[in-house]
Amino acid sequence: MLSAYLGQHPEKVAHAVLAEPGFLTSELAENFAKATAIHYSPGIVYHFVITKFESLHVKGSDAQAADDYFGYEMNMYQGSDHPQSGYRCEGGGPKEGEKWRYGAQAAGSFYQQALDADGHFNVNLVKGVDGFTSKVLFMASECQKIIGVDWQKKQMGYFPNAELAVVPNAGHETFVENPETSIAVVREYLDAPVK
Repeated sequence: MLSAYLGQHPEKVAHAVLAEPGFLTSELAENFAKATAIHYSPGIVYHFVITKFESLHVKGSDAQAADDYFGYEMNMYQGSDHPQSGYRCEGGGPKEGEKWRYGAQAAGSFYQQALDADGHFNVNLVKGVDGFTSKVLFMASECQKIIGVDWQKKQMGYFPNAELAVVPNAGHETFVENPETSIAVVREYLDAPVK
């Protein structure tokens, strides 16, 4: 969403960090959907059923707590049969006690707006970004196999001045898996003179 804001109001932003964004265009959204489509293997079906029943017993501070639990647990499932298992380093991801709210309502709302009536993606988060000439920092994680380094290099092409920082020993949750390096990369970028 930051990239869309940059395209509309480039004069209001001095620095921009895009930490491994998923997709910024319809074409990349379609590619992402294909790469991460769930295929119903026994492991995924078992995890789905168990997690769905568990979510029915989640009591939270709001009506979205159960959906957030379900979305988080399905996303964090790391069986080799899960298409998003390439999101993290082996054994990576948040440790027990480091869980966060998944944001199922926000994700659902985004997808509702991103899909047209025929179920095709209609996403353009790069419109006007060529007007933002200051350096944009893209971050990618070393272990990410789906939207990592190669994916981010494609997305950088929409920006006239972009730089890529690869965070070692981290998957998609770079700020959880390698917080020291992730924060250092951002600080170095923010401390540099605006170019």
